[in-house]
Amino acid sequence: MQHLNDDTLQPFLDAASAVTIVLFGATKGGLTMAQAEEFALLWAEGMFDARFAYIDVLMNDEARTAHAIRVLPTILVFRAGLVVSRLEGFQPRHRIEAVAARRSADADLAA
Repeated sequence: MQHLNDDTLQPFLDAASAVTIVLFGATKGGLTMAQAEEFALLWAEGMFDARFAYIDVLMNDEARTAHAIRVLPTILVFRAGLVVSRLEGFQPRHRIEAVAARRSADADLAA
């Protein structure tokens, strides 16, 4: 899983050909760390063609403001640099899998 900051977020999104799932959270937040663990498991299993990344919004004000992050954790799913799904608050693994699989399928249809 890629760790991003204000300077690396947009280039990371722009370079993506696959669906990109970004966890916006706080490194010291319990729910963010629990969500990060779910992310790490999904990423390690490579269940679908998606890129995973994390950004600590307490250290990266520009990213928090640009994406209107008000709830931690927040998961944004990007395709071609645009937000296609938004999940706020802790999400169980099956919910992340469902959104990522649906967006990956959408990307396959568009290709």
